Amino acid sequence: MDKETKVIIGVVIACIVLFVGGAMWYNSATKPVSVDVSRLVHENSPQIQAPGARVTIVEFADFECPGCAGMHPVLKKILTDYSGKVNFVYRTLPIHRDSTLAAKFALAAGEQGNYWQMHDMLYDNQSVWAGKENPPKDIFLGYAKELKLDLVKLEKSMSDGHLEAQINADRDDALKIGVRGTPTLFINGSMLQGVPSDGELRARIEAILVR
Repeated sequence: MDKETKVIIGVVIACIVLFVGGAMWYNSATKPVSVDVSRLVHENSPQIQAPGARVTIVEFADFECPGCAGMHPVLKKILTDYSGKVNFVYRTLPIHRDSTLAAKFALAAGEQGNYWQMHDMLYDNQSVWAGKENPPKDIFLGYAKELKLDLVKLEKSMSDGHLEAQINADRDDALKIGVRGTPTLFINGSMLQGVPSDGELRARIEAILVR
């Protein structure tokens, strides 16, 4: 066997290994994994509910996570397109420095009926506040003022410890059901490994709706 033939065979073998490895990674990244569904949703978890909906999406996310900010408009469009057909539940898994503070502001806003408004503002403006030298509390207070929240009630909610307990419960549930990063999505109790595309999410939703 001459040298050139050996090189060609080596290249072919390498391509086969890469193909098989890629296929294995793809399957592991998209194959749903069943988990303990009792840990997916709590009574006080922020939810968008559609009576009679057959699909429930649960997201574990971090307000400061760039990938979560990228997933935000995808999920928002899906919830619009499948309005009345999909429930959505948001759970916090703070990983970055200021994500716990952001989560507390969102939950405190929720106690005044503005959770999703604050949720959207935090993601839509992530580049303004995330990863900066100074903690972004003043920026978040500015968002609260834009939403016309009662700042006295907001500060009280932020300081008495119950919001932090809720965030810790989210973190505990995430770890116990195998969530290791953000964003992590569940559809009807099955965890999607990796970050699904818009097309994959829609395909999974459609597969449930046509049953």
